[in-house]
Amino acid sequence: MVNIYFIQPNSGTGTCGDRVIAVGSGEKISGNIARDVAAGLRKLFSYKQAYYGDLYNSLATSKLRVERVEFNKKSGLIEVYFGGDLDRPRDTCEKARVKAQIWSTIRQFPEVKSTNIFLHRVPLGDLVSNS
Repeated sequence: MVNIYFIQPNSGTGTCGDRVIAVGSGEKISGNIARDVAAGLRKLFSYKQAYYGDLYNSLATSKLRVERVEFNKKSGLIEVYFGGDLDRPRDTCEKARVKAQIWSTIRQFPEVKSTNIFLHRVPLGDLVSNS
C-alpha cells in the first residue's frame, strides 16, 4: 500500500523533536512509481484537518494539487509539479514538517534517488527553506 506521512510532534530528536510517521493511504501500489507517488500525494492533500488521530498535518491549510509526476527509471529522478496554494510556513519547525510530509511521501519508494519538486514552476524547497 502507498503510504502517506504525518508528524508526531515532540516525540523524536533534533531541533523540533518530531517524528515522521507512515500511514497507509488505502491506495494499492501499482508498480508505476509516478502513478503511485501521485496517488499518495493526492490522498495526503485530501486531508484538511490539522490532526489525523494524534498525528499532526502541517498541510491542512494548504490547497495543493498534483498536476504532473514524471519518473526516470534509469536515473531515479522524479519530478513533481504542484498547482494550488501553499500556506507558507513562517516557523522553522513548521517548514521542516511541511517538507517532511511531502518528501517522505515521494521518497518512500527505493527507486526514487533524487527529486525535483515544483509549485507553479518554483522549486518547493525554496518556498519552504529554513534560511
